[in-house]
Amino acid sequence: MERHDKMFDETDIYAQEISGNIDSLEDAKIFLNQSHNQTLLYAKDLAKSRRTEKNQQKALKIANFQIKHFVCELEHRNDSINKAYLGTLRCLALAADFKDQHTGEHIVRMSRYMAYLAQLAGFSTGDIKNILFVAPMHDIGKIGTPDAILNKP
Repeated sequence: MERHDKMFDETDIYAQEISGNIDSLEDAKIFLNQSHNQTLLYAKDLAKSRRTEKNQQKALKIANFQIKHFVCELEHRNDSINKAYLGTLRCLALAADFKDQHTGEHIVRMSRYMAYLAQLAGFSTGDIKNILFVAPMHDIGKIGTPDAILNKP
């Protein structure tokens, strides 16, 4: 009960201080109560906004972690695919080499020449790598071509 009386005493003091701008002491009390209620609503909204912000930050951290995990997984899979691709190219070059020793050496030489020319032409590192790995395929048709046609005068 004392506390309740104390609140009215403080309200009366504040009301008297601002009553110069308000017509009556009762109007001042009403104004103070409205201001108090508005301040409480503002504080609740601010707390709610802060909780929402914390939840969003937590969700962003989780999403960033997941994205980093997916990127690492994609890089790993991409490396695996590139290794398989290069292995396939090597096998095809070996097959061409068995078909004709000069063709196998030619494939390797042409691949290196094309990569060097791409470098001189200012191609990006990625493009140079692609040329290096794809160039050996330019004579791949010789593998399936009968020797009688390849060796004819």
